[in-house]
Amino acid sequence: MTELRSRYIAFLELKNYSPKTITSYVHVIRKFSEYLKRSPVNLTQDNIRNYLLHLKRVKKLEPKTINQHLYGIKSFCQFMIPETDIMRPFTRMREPTKQPKVISREEVEQLINGAGNQKSKAVIALLYSSGLRLAECTNLRISDIDSKRMIIHVHAGKGAKDRYALLSERTLGILREYYRKYRPEGWLFPGKVPGKPLHSRIIQEFVRYTGRKIGLDKAVSPHVLRHSFATHCLEAGVPLQVIQHLLGHSRIDTTAIYTHVSTDLLSKVKSPFDQPVPEQPRQSLLPFSEEVIGQPPKKKRGRPKGSKNKTVRKDKGGRK
Repeated sequence: MTELRSRYIAFLELKNYSPKTITSYVHVIRKFSEYLKRSPVNLTQDNIRNYLLHLKRVKKLEPKTINQHLYGIKSFCQFMIPETDIMRPFTRMREPTKQPKVISREEVEQLINGAGNQKSKAVIALLYSSGLRLAECTNLRISDIDSKRMIIHVHAGKGAKDRYALLSERTLGILREYYRKYRPEGWLFPGKVPGKPLHSRIIQEFVRYTGRKIGLDKAVSPHVLRHSFATHCLEAGVPLQVIQHLLGHSRIDTTAIYTHVSTDLLSKVKSPFDQPVPEQPRQSLLPFSEEVIGQPPKKKRGRPKGSKNKTVRKDKGGRK
């Protein structure tokens, strides 16, 4: 490792970035350096602009991936030349909005029941029933499972935030069976390396392999299970704000995307084209509501309006 890379990693660590983010940013700067064919110490705006265009036009990368490169270069500039505004012209690319992929509750049952062993069954059940992210599931310890309050303590989730997730009664039963068989210590899902949790790629393969094994016609991943958890909660009537808290979203509009995914909610909406048109009350063509088409207007009784003649009353004697 070069001295520059070591100093850059230390800079990111002091900003309390996650190990995953640090690895991603170091990878970005390495790719940027390969593009420049030199060390990225002396940067110009043209260097950055040409590299981002290269990622879009030549590499054909998605906007989300290009944004990751943009953030990595921005952090490197903050590290190397914090006094300049070299990154000012470059803003985040617009990312197309994609609907989350979900599977039905029946498919979730098939997935859990089709797991090859008790460990993969426990992993799949936990991912779905609690709506956990992959990294959150990987880093769980046995002490994080609170069976008395039926909650899971998620430490340092996305954005380094702690939160509580649901602990399903069925999942608790599956976890107890898993514990009796494997007797894990420390980590809920320990890996082959002593003192380390199960690698995230192995958990991903648990889910993908089981999906292929039972013959699902769609690719399944830990994040698909998380999306399915949120969608099924919404269809069950759980308030959006509660789902936001369970998922650990900082913004409600991130959670609101599941309202567009729920087919159960959509099926309850009736198109206005299928609804009967309300009958409008028949309006008279004449200015007075008492006048009916085809009949002459009724004569009004009493003295005409504006008449000056006054009716004079007479007494019994004929006097006025």
